[in-house]
Amino acid sequence: MTGRAYEWEPRPPTKGERIVCGLWLVAFVATATDYYAEWQWFLGYDKWVFGGLFLASLFLFARLPGVRRVESVKRPLTYWVVIVLGIAVAIALSVLKPAG
Repeated sequence: MTGRAYEWEPRPPTKGERIVCGLWLVAFVATATDYYAEWQWFLGYDKWVFGGLFLASLFLFARLPGVRRVESVKRPLTYWVVIVLGIAVAIALSVLKPAG
């Protein structure tokens, strides 16, 4: 059995913190998609909403617990899969962006 590659620092997140992060993630992905695809869900205030959620993310990163990599453990395969998928999605969004 292999050890964990990451551990929580200074403590694991509480249920409330996990709920806040989940809600933020849903809102941020929806807003980023709206801004990127120019759907105008926020009646012309798309940049402001996106900017506000971005600033909120800086607050969340500063206040919530983080993770620390355990140096003696190799990176799991999922680490590399997530990186490759993220790059593939970014390339696909770049190619599929509507002209305008």
